[in-house]
Amino acid sequence: MQSTCKTPMYVLQTNHALPEKIVVFRDGVGDGQLNTVADYEVDQLKSCFTHFGDNYAPTLAVVIVQKRINSRIFHMVNCHELF
Repeated sequence: MQSTCKTPMYVLQTNHALPEKIVVFRDGVGDGQLNTVADYEVDQLKSCFTHFGDNYAPTLAVVIVQKRINSRIFHMVNCHELF
């Protein structure tokens, strides 16, 4: 988690401003670990923000990607042809 806390500092050094919005993509989370991510990891991420000042509170979005996808998405070229 230490490298995650350093990421806003890299953005500050590069862009001379801290990010207002942070999106974290989390992969490899099983169904039984979803609550752990929500209850523990998100709190850890938010606690890193205090290292950059008491007033720093960016918008945080955590996207959890799971491998079991049952949806099939097709693009319709014509009414009868699927791509």
